[in-house]
Amino acid sequence: MATAVEENMDLSQYKNGRHELSYSKLNEFRKGDIAWDVTLKSTDGDEIHAHKCVLASQSEYFERMFVGGFREATQDVIQMNNISSVILNNIIDFMYTGVLVKIEKNNVLRILNAADMFQMEDVRDKCIKYYMCLLHDSNCLEIKEIADTRAMTTLSEICLNHALKHFLLIAEYPSFLDADVTHLLQLLKDDNLNSPNEEPVYRAVMKWVQYDEIRRKHLLPDLLENIRLVFTSKDFVDQEVMTNPLVFSNPECYKIVKKVILHFNFKYGDSLSKIITNAKPRTNANRVIV
Repeated sequence: MATAVEENMDLSQYKNGRHELSYSKLNEFRKGDIAWDVTLKSTDGDEIHAHKCVLASQSEYFERMFVGGFREATQDVIQMNNISSVILNNIIDFMYTGVLVKIEKNNVLRILNAADMFQMEDVRDKCIKYYMCLLHDSNCLEIKEIADTRAMTTLSEICLNHALKHFLLIAEYPSFLDADVTHLLQLLKDDNLNSPNEEPVYRAVMKWVQYDEIRRKHLLPDLLENIRLVFTSKDFVDQEVMTNPLVFSNPECYKIVKKVILHFNFKYGDSLSKIITNAKPRTNANRVIV
């Protein structure tokens, strides 16, 4: 029977200490080249010793491999493809010590690849937090691309909101010219795109198209359809839009802009006769957020 003293003892620190000591000893064994039961070979040929039970306890990927009946469960050497020895060592060390190598700009994507490969949510979360700290006008669309391809919903939304708020600043950076058309369309369709009017939006889009004109000019009709030219001026449309060779030489683009011009011509007539009736100005038009 437990004594009153024993019942009142807090053993949590003792248990945590034993847990840390166990992993520390196992790490010491594998580093000392004793009592390990599996060798992981990286893409570049390095060999890393480890314990299957530790790997399985820390990673769903290894748990399925060693406990799920795969042939690797009986193998002593396992080839690890698409991961360098440096990153593999970093991840294995983290499994044993709980200490992850410092995440930096030059290694975050490789660590994230490893986290996704080994299905380690804690490492993935650390990479997401780093990207949030790294977020800037010059890279938010690039980070959004990473977030979208990896189903990082919260990070993607943060990037989108940043891009909407700072669109005109983002458009000044060279990185904007490499933006994915999907993201560009997503921004153009959003009422919250922050611009005093549509003129700079049009100019940013044309700069993006002209940067790689041969590959992108076929995308212009979709882009132009989502620029709210009806909220520019007739002079702007006549003098800058319709005179652009990419616009007037493309039948689809010409049709879109001609519709805007017809709308302007009915501007002072019967409202029921206006050509464009479903467009609305941006939320922040004429009151830009700095």
